[in-house]
Amino acid sequence: MEGFMNTNHACRFFLHLLFVVGLGFSVVVAPVLADAPASHAFADDDDDDDDDDDDGRGGGFGGGSISSGGSSGSSQRLTPGRTPLFDALKKRLSPKKRAPRRSRKKSVRRVVPPAPPPAIHADLEVIAIDLDADDIQALVDDGFAVLEQVDLISFATTLYRLRIPASQTLETARDAVRALKPDALLDFNHYYRPSSRGNSEPEEAFACAGPHCADRALVGWSMPEQGHAACLAPVRVGIVDTGINPDHTTFDGGDIEFVDLATPDRTRSGRQHGTAVAAILIGSGESRSPGLLHDTKLVAADPFYRQSGDERADAYHLIAAIDAVLRREVSVLNLSLGGSANAVVERIVNEAAEVGTIIVASAGNNGPRAAPVYPAAYDAVIAVTAVDRSKRIYRRAGQGEHIDFAAPGVRVWTAASISGARPKTGTSFATPFVTAAAAMLKRQSRDLDHKAVRAILAESALDLGAEGRDPVFGHGLLQAEGLCPSAVATE
Repeated sequence: MEGFMNTNHACRFFLHLLFVVGLGFSVVVAPVLADAPASHAFADDDDDDDDDDDDGRGGGFGGGSISSGGSSGSSQRLTPGRTPLFDALKKRLSPKKRAPRRSRKKSVRRVVPPAPPPAIHADLEVIAIDLDADDIQALVDDGFAVLEQVDLISFATTLYRLRIPASQTLETARDAVRALKPDALLDFNHYYRPSSRGNSEPEEAFACAGPHCADRALVGWSMPEQGHAACLAPVRVGIVDTGINPDHTTFDGGDIEFVDLATPDRTRSGRQHGTAVAAILIGSGESRSPGLLHDTKLVAADPFYRQSGDERADAYHLIAAIDAVLRREVSVLNLSLGGSANAVVERIVNEAAEVGTIIVASAGNNGPRAAPVYPAAYDAVIAVTAVDRSKRIYRRAGQGEHIDFAAPGVRVWTAASISGARPKTGTSFATPFVTAAAAMLKRQSRDLDHKAVRAILAESALDLGAEGRDPVFGHGLLQAEGLCPSAVATE
């Protein structure tokens, strides 16, 4: 009996041992089997992000490989003599190796310093008028140097470009000049730049179809009545701007006189800006960029040059260009440019206005809070801002009490520099609309001055913004419908 009990006890002990061993084996193997997909592809599958997802139904055996069901580009080939289960158990039972810790380097953000603002004036240079030869010699004896000089025929004076001694400031240089000649005028040789965005808008499938295009419709522009003598009288319009491409088809049959300003030591300006502004004025009606005044003679001068990526005209060459254009007896002068206030430039535009020349200039694109730009801010100049086709102000347009009129200046359809046409944006391209309107008035009466032209255009302008004249839109949006013939012809 005792032997039987010992045998029974031994059997039960053996069964318990088997149970414990089996339980331990299941603890090791079960997680492996639970993690394994039905296809037995135990390796992690890479997702190649090719969006070729077959919802797991594409996996299976074939060609000696096992393909995972979740990704189209992954497969695991079996090694002869070994099973996936053996590899999985070895991986499970082997001690895990810790991946080496990656050193974390603090990312240093590279700070790019802002580009320096463009220069306002030439270094140690001044311009002066109303000096004679003895005055100049006295200045040279004091350390001044004459860099250039030009006789301004239209203003009966000589313009000098001088380099002041390095030890002097503008104030001390001005005092030295006034000591010689109290009535002489001297200022920095300021820089002026085109009043455009600087970049062309991308070309789109749109072409201006003459008087019915969107920009002309906005201001009610129409061609003068056929046969009306006052509206067909000859008139000359001047433009001081960058280069113009004379070979552009928009100028076929046009009448353009180019005034050559010899600047052999400077890189010539580009032709994008000047070509676009000129095309708005006199572009051929048969081209993709028809102008407002096809039959008008245009006199053009380019005082601009390129230096270190900057396209600019200094005050000395700007004044020389204005004089050269005015010598050709233009009635209206378009200045789609802007810069700082300059006493000599102010004198020149004031004298030009006194003899009846209508000067129209752009308000600039430095933003609504920027200081006024010149010559637009001078009283004798008609200042033009820009609006879009919904009559909203151009967001970069300058503002101020000097603003006179608004005109289309956002995505205006005009000539590209080489061929064809594209939209352009900036107060530069609004200015020619008012220039053309002033030219139509001068056709009817040569005696009109800038005050009379401003008053006539203000009478018909479409009031925008605050009631009456305001610093955003001026008198309002130019309205040219019925501009010629008008009441001016009978005065």
